Amino acid sequence: AQAVVQSIEVKTIEDISIEESTATAEVTATATWGAMFGGQSADETVTMTLTKSDGKWKFDFNALAKELMSGLTSMMS
Repeated sequence: AQAVVQSIEVKTIEDISIEESTATAEVTATATWGAMFGGQSADETVTMTLTKSDGKWKFDFNALAKELMSGLTSMMS
């Protein structure tokens, strides 16, 4: 996914639901395709799972990239 998506900028994290050290949230991000896909960008909102580690909430960047890539692919079809 990182080879296809050049950059990801998280815009908002909303509708957070926390249960112990796991949470889900609606993450809105702007993803920009790499040069081989024309460098286009688009906003996409996906539901992500976050985990609490060392007192900080974290999400998996690769999972976010895959979700955004899926959304961008459907937009280009």
